[in-house]
Amino acid sequence: MFKPNILIYISKQIGPYFKLHYRNQPKEEAEMTNKKVIRLLKGLMIIGFSLIITGVYLTYSSHTDDMGVKGILLSAGCIAVGMALSLPTKMYLTFVFMNRENDKCSTKRRAE
Repeated sequence: MFKPNILIYISKQIGPYFKLHYRNQPKEEAEMTNKKVIRLLKGLMIIGFSLIITGVYLTYSSHTDDMGVKGILLSAGCIAVGMALSLPTKMYLTFVFMNRENDKCSTKRRAE
């Protein structure tokens, strides 16, 4: 079994290669990583919704009728993968609402 000290040593050795961020990083770098995460979530949402729309289009088009069962599987797969990729919308909205709430609380504290 590994000891925690070994895991910390390994993470510090591998960290620069995988760009791992630690707790004592500057605030500007933390904000950039948050922006990158939100950008990634937005990209996944867009891809997910486009796959859902593609799957629905394939469901009602005549192309899938010609393909038979494979066409049905193709349209269902597009919808399923699109639904899985659109799950980060909840995470994104949670980030947005939490940031708004923090901004409101900080402005109230400054006003007092």
